[in-house]
Amino acid sequence: MMEWTDRHCRFFHRLLTRRALIYTEMVTTGAVLRGDRERLIGFDPAEHPVALQLGGSGPVALASCARNFVLHGRDRKHDMEPSGNRVYFGTELGSYPNFTPLSNPGLATFVVDQLTPATWYFALTAVNASGIESTLSNVGMKVVR
Repeated sequence: MMEWTDRHCRFFHRLLTRRALIYTEMVTTGAVLRGDRERLIGFDPAEHPVALQLGGSGPVALASCARNFVLHGRDRKHDMEPSGNRVYFGTELGSYPNFTPLSNPGLATFVVDQLTPATWYFALTAVNASGIESTLSNVGMKVVR
């Protein structure tokens, strides 16, 4: 919900139960990339677990916003300044047996070569210098013919 489930609302909901997954309010990628990130996607570790709701269609912008969400949240206490990313992929939703490490955290595009004809699913994580890895981003899909 837009302009409703802000951090105060989420904190109140967390007091009601520790067992529910709480969602942020819906924010657009443009707002996160050009606006006040702390106000839009910042949250207190006491709110965990929290899921980010993003509105947008550009995969690079979506990945950047997901990375910023991880950096503003739980993983901040683990010094989550990313030193790289990992692209996970597979032909079954929820199962990503393949991954490719990317050492440049600022990389905007990446092409996975030699995919066989199938429906492929992709997710991204951020990794810091200590090897601590964020949770998976939202999943993207591509049909290879």
